[in-house]
Amino acid sequence: MTNKVVMHVITGLNVGGAEKMLVRLLQNTAHQSVVVSLRDKGVLGEEIAASGIPVHCLYLSRSASVLWGGVKLKVLIERYRPAVVQSWLYAADFLGSYVAVRQNIPSIWNVRQSETAWISGQKHIGLNQRINARMSGKWPSSIVYCGHEARRRHEQIGYRCESSHVIPNGIDIQRFSPNANERNRLRQEWFREWQLDDQTMLIGIVGRYDPLKNHHRFLRTIAALKTRTGKPFRGVMVGRGMDGGNHELRAMIDGLGLSGHCHLLGERGDVESVMNALDRVLLTSDSEGWPNVLGEAMACGKICLSTRVGDVDDVLGDAGFTVDVNDEKGLVDACEQAMNLPLDVGNELEIQARKRIVDRFSLSATVGLYDQLYSSYITSQVA
Repeated sequence: MTNKVVMHVITGLNVGGAEKMLVRLLQNTAHQSVVVSLRDKGVLGEEIAASGIPVHCLYLSRSASVLWGGVKLKVLIERYRPAVVQSWLYAADFLGSYVAVRQNIPSIWNVRQSETAWISGQKHIGLNQRINARMSGKWPSSIVYCGHEARRRHEQIGYRCESSHVIPNGIDIQRFSPNANERNRLRQEWFREWQLDDQTMLIGIVGRYDPLKNHHRFLRTIAALKTRTGKPFRGVMVGRGMDGGNHELRAMIDGLGLSGHCHLLGERGDVESVMNALDRVLLTSDSEGWPNVLGEAMACGKICLSTRVGDVDDVLGDAGFTVDVNDEKGLVDACEQAMNLPLDVGNELEIQARKRIVDRFSLSATVGLYDQLYSSYITSQVA
């Protein structure tokens, strides 16, 4: 009998775009799954295990022997004999396929970002990318890219595979949807705490504190808007590391004279409610693959503004605003324009934003593409 298990191998299970996409896939896939984390269970491992999906941790550090990790993964592969090994992120792509091909099991890589440059502080990622590029024509049976820009850039540095696919992130359009009750509840709570006028506009950025997210650009934009618009507004920062304990972030805020004008909410479990409470959502990243945050905000009917990174243009279409990465004046101009939209124009853009996600990037459509790919390997084994 053919084993129909899909083994997912991922670098770690803390909150991030790839990790969140994996959780959504596991909750909706038609295939039996097992998860292997090269590190520990992180934040999401217990959630996955609670749904009945086995989660195994290899507890490897960056300095741990790849050979030792391979031995531990080999034991798990021999135990489950999966139909296919789906890996997520570069270290897992390398180790997962290295072991799988030696067990005559097809492997699928999952590339989750578009940046391939040598970035200070992340040169280990650039090295992983180039090592994987050399093996891409030999080890993986397929490569899945989260976006067209990610595929283009990786193929420029040598990624090659006869079976390559673009499967965008999928958004849970039931969870992320316009919700007036949640919007009013949170805004009333915040406005009381922050002592704001009920006409104050909230401009938010949602995502973990990370150099590539360029939160300093967000803060410079807020500071510039403060001097240019007479409308009352506040900046809202949400995500892991976006709290008062982040001294670097606090120093940025104080240095730009934004104390009291920018609110740090930290990591939250009610992102869908937060999205509803915001008026505009900014993404100021230097690099992205397929940004979940924009899809989630748009599904809640929010007008988004973003630097032109990864597949942002494809995500936003005509329902938002994009500017070149280093065009900070253009970003400020776009924000001012978005803040001053006539009510009817703003309402129409919000409707378009929601419709674009529902029509093109729903979770069900994305899961269907993954399941179709997995089934192709299971079917070929039966044949």
